[in-house]
Amino acid sequence: MKVMFNGEPLQVFEAYSLADVLLEQAVKNGFNLTASVAAVNLTFVHQDSYSEYQLKEGDDIELLTAVVGG
Repeated sequence: MKVMFNGEPLQVFEAYSLADVLLEQAVKNGFNLTASVAAVNLTFVHQDSYSEYQLKEGDDIELLTAVVGG
Protein backbone atom coordinates (compact mmCIF):
# COMPACT_ATOMS: atom_id res chain seq x y z
CA MET A 1 0.00 0.00 0.00
CA LYS A 2 1.26 3.50 -0.77
CA VAL A 3 1.11 6.45 1.61
CA MET A 4 2.93 9.77 1.73
CA PHE A 5 5.35 10.55 4.56
CA ASN A 6 6.57 14.14 4.86
CA GLY A 7 5.90 14.70 1.18
CA GLU A 8 7.63 11.53 -0.04
CA PRO A 9 5.91 8.34 -1.29
CA LEU A 10 6.30 5.38 1.03
CA GLN A 11 5.38 1.73 0.48
CA VAL A 12 4.02 0.05 3.65
CA PHE A 13 2.32 -3.20 4.57
CA GLU A 14 -1.51 -3.25 4.55
CA ALA A 15 -1.75 -3.81 8.32
CA TYR A 16 0.56 -0.92 9.28
CA SER A 17 -0.55 1.44 11.98
CA LEU A 18 0.64 5.02 12.28
CA ALA A 19 2.92 3.86 15.12
CA ASP A 20 4.55 1.28 12.82
CA VAL A 21 5.44 3.90 10.22
CA LEU A 22 6.60 6.47 12.76
CA LEU A 23 8.82 4.01 14.62
CA GLU A 24 10.32 2.71 11.38
CA GLN A 25 11.03 6.24 10.12
CA ALA A 26 12.38 7.36 13.52
CA VAL A 27 14.95 4.58 13.45
CA LYS A 28 15.80 5.13 9.80
CA ASN A 29 16.02 8.95 9.97
CA GLY A 30 16.79 9.68 13.61
CA PHE A 31 13.49 11.38 14.51
CA ASN A 32 12.75 12.00 18.18
CA LEU A 33 9.12 10.92 18.48
CA THR A 34 8.68 12.29 21.99
CA ALA A 35 9.37 15.80 20.68
CA SER A 36 7.16 15.38 17.60
CA VAL A 37 3.53 15.51 16.58
CA ALA A 38 1.92 13.65 13.70
CA ALA A 39 -0.94 14.55 11.41
CA VAL A 40 -2.70 12.29 8.92
CA ASN A 41 -4.56 14.02 6.10
CA LEU A 42 -4.10 17.37 7.91
CA THR A 43 -5.69 16.06 11.15
CA PHE A 44 -3.47 15.76 14.21
CA VAL A 45 -3.40 12.35 15.89
CA HIS A 46 -2.72 12.17 19.63
CA GLN A 47 0.39 10.13 20.53
CA ASP A 48 -1.73 7.75 22.62
CA SER A 49 -3.65 6.83 19.45
CA TYR A 50 -0.71 6.14 17.10
CA SER A 51 -0.88 2.36 17.53
CA GLU A 52 -4.67 2.32 17.05
CA TYR A 53 -4.66 4.45 13.89
CA GLN A 54 -4.76 2.04 10.94
CA LEU A 55 -3.41 3.57 7.76
CA LYS A 56 -5.31 3.52 4.49
CA GLU A 57 -4.14 3.71 0.88
CA GLY A 58 -3.15 7.27 0.01
CA ASP A 59 -2.95 8.62 3.57
CA ASP A 60 -0.73 11.69 3.86
CA ILE A 61 1.38 11.59 7.04
CA GLU A 62 3.27 14.64 8.29
CA LEU A 63 5.65 14.43 11.23
CA LEU A 64 6.55 17.76 12.78
CA THR A 65 9.47 17.93 15.21
CA ALA A 66 10.16 20.75 17.65
CA VAL A 67 13.48 22.51 17.22
CA VAL A 68 14.97 24.36 20.17
CA GLY A 69 17.54 27.10 19.89
CA GLY A 70 18.06 30.38 18.20
